[in-house]
Amino acid sequence: MLRYFLSLSRIKKQLIMVLIDSILLILAVFVSMSLRLGEIYIFSLSEQEKLIITWQFFVVPLVAIPIFFQFGVYRITIRFIVFDSLRSIIEAVTLYSLICGVLLYLFPIYSMPRSVILINWMLSIITIVGIRLIARQLLTRITENRDKRNVIIYGAGLAGRQLADALNQSIEYLPIGFIDDSSELNRQ
Repeated sequence: MLRYFLSLSRIKKQLIMVLIDSILLILAVFVSMSLRLGEIYIFSLSEQEKLIITWQFFVVPLVAIPIFFQFGVYRITIRFIVFDSLRSIIEAVTLYSLICGVLLYLFPIYSMPRSVILINWMLSIITIVGIRLIARQLLTRITENRDKRNVIIYGAGLAGRQLADALNQSIEYLPIGFIDDSSELNRQ
């Protein structure tokens, strides 16, 4: 499945990330409300309150996704995420949380505690950054050895082992074995 994802165009990958982020942000609001209320959020509401408040879950991506685009979150290549990329994501989530907080203050929603904003901010950072770090780890494992050339090292002594360690760190070569004319270093 990840190989299929790698073969998609950049636009399709970005659309998938927008969809994943939208789902994660909606879940973060739901979990934030549930944590704040001490029970599963939906179960604590009447049917009329459910209808009134349900829209807030769908407003969240409408506020967040344009901010994420503005901060370049979807231009970040997941395989090459660095600290500066994570900082951009954190800044985007922070701005999104501040805007949601201002909107909540300007248009008070029934039964929406203000502390949910802080809880949602933390959960959003954890999920948005976390999903990218998990994806990076999976992509690194898949592509790590795919494009490397297999090499055999002549010499199984100390220098050969040091060369193998160095080649294991390279992005171009993958040592797969040793050849040595010394019968003492020949192991089955």
